[in-house]
Amino acid sequence: MGANRRPNATVASRQSVGDALNVDVPMLSIVVPVKNEERGVAPFIDRVGPILEKVANGEGWEILFIDDGSSDATLPAIVAAHSRDSRIRAIVDAGSDPANGCCPDTSS
Repeated sequence: MGANRRPNATVASRQSVGDALNVDVPMLSIVVPVKNEERGVAPFIDRVGPILEKVANGEGWEILFIDDGSSDATLPAIVAAHSRDSRIRAIVDAGSDPANGCCPDTSS
């Protein structure tokens, strides 16, 4: 292979990945860690949603809340928001066991 030649590579577009997985892949994802933020979820969405709408310029967006073991009604607040707008999503940390959660607690 010459110095100016690059190996063949397959580059998947956002659309082709979405088609392969049978899901809509948003142009912009905002990841928000939360813990005991039940009163903050709706105001955050109300404030950030319109900004994302402008920035994504019709290409799609999502807000992905990562709930780090809230003991209040944070998750029900996210679920309620999702019922109004499917672009609002949640991942729940199942604790410090890496096999159970997306964001294991490594502080100890």
